[in-house]
Amino acid sequence: MGAMHAVVVVRVLRHAGHAVTIRDVATRTGLPVYVVQAALNWLYEEKAAERDKTCAAWRYTAVDRQVTPGAGGPAAPATG
Repeated sequence: MGAMHAVVVVRVLRHAGHAVTIRDVATRTGLPVYVVQAALNWLYEEKAAERDKTCAAWRYTAVDRQVTPGAGGPAAPATG
């Protein structure tokens, strides 16, 4: 899978405003379904997307990856 496909797919997830199916993403991007499915699977494995399997058609949403200062970021410089 190309990195560019993952970027396009995650942008669709972020701009959708709600959970979308594989076919929804394929329609919005013009990419083949199998390419979208591979990108979504990769994004899910990398924890960049969440998957809802409660419906017949799985739905995906983007994960918000904002880092707040002091939470998982580099340590603050020591003063003294």
